[in-house]
Amino acid sequence: MLEYCPVAQYLKGGDHALLQYVKVFNDPIHGHMALHLVLVKIIDTPEFQRLRNIRQLGGIYNVYPGASHNRFEHSIGVAHLAGELAKALKMKQEKQIEQLVELEKLTMLKTLRPDLFEELKKLKPEDLKNLTDEEWKNFKHFKKLKSEDFTIVEKLKKLENLKEEHFKVLKKLKHDDLEMLANLKPEDVEVLKKLKSKDLEMLEKLMKSQNLKLKDLEELLEKLNPMVLEMLKKLQSLKHKQSEELQKKPEPDYLKMLKKFKKLENLEHVNLKKFMKMKPEDVEMFEKLKVFNPRDLEKLNDSLISDRDVLCVQIAGLCHDLGHGPYSHFYDAMFMEAITDKNDKDGTADDDQWTHEDASIKMFNHLLENTDGLKDLMKRFGLNLEGDNENDLDFIKELIKGPEKWAYKGRKEKKSFLYEIVSNKETGIDVDKFDYTARDCKQLGIPNSFDHQRFIMFAGICCDENGRKHICSRDKELENLYEIFHTRLSIHRRACQHKIKMAVEIMIRDALLLVDDHPDFKMKNSEGTMVSLSKAKDDMESYIKLTDHVIERILHPKEETNKSSSTDKDEEEEKKKKKKKKKLMKATKILKRVVTRDLYRCVGQARTNLAV
Repeated sequence: MLEYCPVAQYLKGGDHALLQYVKVFNDPIHGHMALHLVLVKIIDTPEFQRLRNIRQLGGIYNVYPGASHNRFEHSIGVAHLAGELAKALKMKQEKQIEQLVELEKLTMLKTLRPDLFEELKKLKPEDLKNLTDEEWKNFKHFKKLKSEDFTIVEKLKKLENLKEEHFKVLKKLKHDDLEMLANLKPEDVEVLKKLKSKDLEMLEKLMKSQNLKLKDLEELLEKLNPMVLEMLKKLQSLKHKQSEELQKKPEPDYLKMLKKFKKLENLEHVNLKKFMKMKPEDVEMFEKLKVFNPRDLEKLNDSLISDRDVLCVQIAGLCHDLGHGPYSHFYDAMFMEAITDKNDKDGTADDDQWTHEDASIKMFNHLLENTDGLKDLMKRFGLNLEGDNENDLDFIKELIKGPEKWAYKGRKEKKSFLYEIVSNKETGIDVDKFDYTARDCKQLGIPNSFDHQRFIMFAGICCDENGRKHICSRDKELENLYEIFHTRLSIHRRACQHKIKMAVEIMIRDALLLVDDHPDFKMKNSEGTMVSLSKAKDDMESYIKLTDHVIERILHPKEETNKSSSTDKDEEEEKKKKKKKKKLMKATKILKRVVTRDLYRCVGQARTNLAV
């Protein structure tokens, strides 16, 4: 069963800041689930706790002893999976954006090295076969360059021919000396470039010495530019301690940049027609570079899933079943259909067809209005509860039950795929189905061959021919997707349509119909009026009291106390009471037959030709 406990050190990586905003539930299907504080606030309300007393599979529990799970744990499981799928899609979007940013960065070569850029664009997989390890290393280094690196390369070109040994000398210079070098004029650079190895050795000897005389340096200094002479005289005054400290100082940024640029320049000498050892993703990157459009990056940023979106999807997953009545689908299917048929005969039928999704939205509104601090908590975490522009409350309700065609207000069409996470009207593949398939199979003892974790791992976002975005999956996942429908069909045939289950629910339906307007089973609504079992759904104040417990109340009705007869009693009212009492006794008798397994039997069936 579910275990609820506060989290201390549960999340990893960069999520430590969120530790105070989540709590962990231990679920037999999904394991440990970290749920947002807003979700926990909703769970701890009478409207949601009511789901503990509504069986997930209704009358199937009378056939399969393990099918005792309720809507409570299913709703929490759906909230968890909704968050997992939304976060997985968000992570893939961020990865796509990262790749597009890298491609955008590569286009900067057009201004710096148009010749190299054109060569890179021409690359084909068959050309990439003979790159040496050193060349590959240089190429990898080029890929790591940042956009700001390209802007400074031109400034470093004047130092591009410095040798490695020159860097050893530069490392030992003071910061102001290095600044001086960075501002050298072209003629000064030419002097430095002519330094020979023996000159460098003498310079090293100078750095290690503390008492060199000026005449010992004349032979070297005569060969150098006056500006360099001035620098070398400054070096003479360096102390040994200062020299050691300078060696420990980090290399200046522009020297690092110079080394980067040197490796980039080596690409000139690579035969671009004989590349090898490039990985598939690298080839794919340059293939995409040929058709790169900056507008693609802008569109992807516009449709990027936000933390607000993730939280709204989780709330919708948690609240999508708040409107279920006794024995779940039994109430809004078999019982309400019987009520409709009865009203049709009486001429009192309602034109609007009621569904549990409608009641879920009403119950969600009731929960919002009657839970202190919930709206403030939602606002604290960035949800927009006011106005018409991407109102998050509208978005959550649309996720629970939205229009068949596009008429959504909670999110713009560029985020249309979000409406396929909790309740997918396009394909029927959603996290609601993921949870009840896994949970029902476990409780029923029926094998489940669908792997929802695999689906989440391979799920992505794609566009149809009209440009609308949908949740899609890899082609190799086709067999796995078949399994979810095959498993659902197996549950339907082996459990939902089991003849004993059908007999039990028909008997429960007959019992509820008998006591529908009985005064002992009426509930007070928000206006103070007592309403019947079939009318309780229209007012959440009365509907919140209607659960599976009504079956036990019929099975064990209140005992009436014997009252002395009064001559003033209305005879008509007395007859009505006796009639209702007889109905209650009959309903109790039917449910006792269910307990003793004395069920209805099918004596025959006939199929009608609907075309006649």
